[in-house]
Amino acid sequence: MEHERQAQEQLLQAWMEMEVCIRGNRLLSDLSMNEMLICNLLYQRRSGDPVTATELCTRTRLLKSQMNHLLNSMESQGLICRERNSRDKRAVCVSLCEEAVPRYLREHDHVLDIVGAVCSALGKDDAEALTTLMHKAASIVSHLKEEN
Repeated sequence: MEHERQAQEQLLQAWMEMEVCIRGNRLLSDLSMNEMLICNLLYQRRSGDPVTATELCTRTRLLKSQMNHLLNSMESQGLICRERNSRDKRAVCVSLCEEAVPRYLREHDHVLDIVGAVCSALGKDDAEALTTLMHKAASIVSHLKEEN
């Protein structure tokens, strides 16, 4: 039991260390982490169905008030465009502005360079194992949240 508790403490410390590294080192130079997340979701869905603010809240787990503030800021920066859904006039669709795509891609490439450095230092097998474990951990945490 004590060994299990020690392993939990070590994982928590590693998790918090990574969180501090990501946020504290300002890995993103032009966009905030939340802006990058929204841009990424919108970029991936550029040719798909329209994305609503409600869907973005669900995908990012941000509160509606946080999302509204974030989208207002992103719109004023020219990152996103909002327009009423042609089928449902109550729904507002959010899209990545074409002029913002190069800005997003520069930031995305910068982050990929950092991830590439981590992968290179870890080696192929450890990088793949870390990816698998991160996906598993995220899934477990998501399910825990749903149960509460």
